[in-house]
Amino acid sequence: MAKCGALPQLLEADRQKQERERERAWENRVTITKQTIAYLTVLHHCLVLLRELIERHRLGSQPELDAELLAYLRLKTKAMFTKLGLMKLELRHQLFNKDTVQAHTAIRALLQEELEVQESSAETLRGTLGLYQMLGEDFEGLVAEYSHLLELLGNKRWALQEFTKSQN
Repeated sequence: MAKCGALPQLLEADRQKQERERERAWENRVTITKQTIAYLTVLHHCLVLLRELIERHRLGSQPELDAELLAYLRLKTKAMFTKLGLMKLELRHQLFNKDTVQAHTAIRALLQEELEVQESSAETLRGTLGLYQMLGEDFEGLVAEYSHLLELLGNKRWALQEFTKSQN
């Protein structure tokens, strides 16, 4: 009976203890939430600083990386051109004999010389055309007048020759 009489007090003590534990659990949850927010804020700030550091370092080293990439690509291109040249020579060797290759080389040299002569002639003509275009319409009138005078001069020479023939 004594135990039954003490039971309400024990239950009340357990209830109060349980209430204190709930309050403590609630306070712990609030504390953990605040700490989580603080940790996430610090983590975000660290990530921003890390990103800025990476960008600064990358921008500083990017020209060096670009220069290395450029050198690599140049070497690779040179190797590819060399390989293409070797393949071309191998194909030529398989298709043609030595005399045919020499004949082709001589023909190529002649054609190359003719091409250079034609290109220099074309360049000279381009220069003359450029000068003519620069002089404009007034020059065209002078050219027409000069042509007319040359024609008259030619006619007079012909007449003089005919006159000289008739005199003899």
